Amino acid sequence: MFALIDLTALLFVLFSSIAVVLASGSSGNSKIGLLAALPEIGIFGMYAGLIMMMSNMHDPANLPSAIAVAFMVILYASIIGFVVVSMLSTDDKSEVPDASWRPIAGVAVFLATVSTIFYEYAASMLISEAVLLVAVLIAICRGAQYFSGRNDPSQILSLLPSIGLLIGGMGLILALINISDPKSVGPALAISVGGIMYTSLIKILWLILRPGNVQQSGGASAVIDWAPARLAFFGLSILIIFLSLGDLD
Repeated sequence: MFALIDLTALLFVLFSSIAVVLASGSSGNSKIGLLAALPEIGIFGMYAGLIMMMSNMHDPANLPSAIAVAFMVILYASIIGFVVVSMLSTDDKSEVPDASWRPIAGVAVFLATVSTIFYEYAASMLISEAVLLVAVLIAICRGAQYFSGRNDPSQILSLLPSIGLLIGGMGLILALINISDPKSVGPALAISVGGIMYTSLIKILWLILRPGNVQQSGGASAVIDWAPARLAFFGLSILIIFLSLGDLD
């Protein structure tokens, strides 16, 4: 039973959830906002844990803690999601007065949580190529919206997972091409991991800063759920890491 307890992963999920609820207010809307953010919290924590694993591949003593973060974050986020769903009432239409400080406080809590838990791996988590690709693809989407007359920045929210998967696919292809050269696999996987992790981070911050967008998007057209694909990319990344390490023997 104790094998399912990891304090680092638990604190990350709990304080990230608190940040979302703080931004949404103490109403039924906070539960809806939390349900929208929990998958992204799990994905971000899982890929942050993967970076921790990649940083400790030559130090087996630190691998168990990194593996625990990578796998337990998604477990805890799912458990909280089940609890929230069981408590969610369709009759809860309560609202709280608009308080401009709530989103700012939520962002502060979330960023403080990320900084405190992952500060040792800050350098590894800053992947400039992935940042550039995410920025370019978001700019292309915004440009396409502008010239098509659909200048709605909130629509980018639904595109972020697919943008992350596009970058993730590019990174995985580069890693597979260079599978026989472990020194080249690392940077390629970093791009793949960074693309998915950064888009999840942007979506979490967006949901915290603009909690009202969750209700607006509820009546919009159906959006593809990319969560299973992002989980699959996680497994493929681990497989490529071990395949590349096998070539070192």
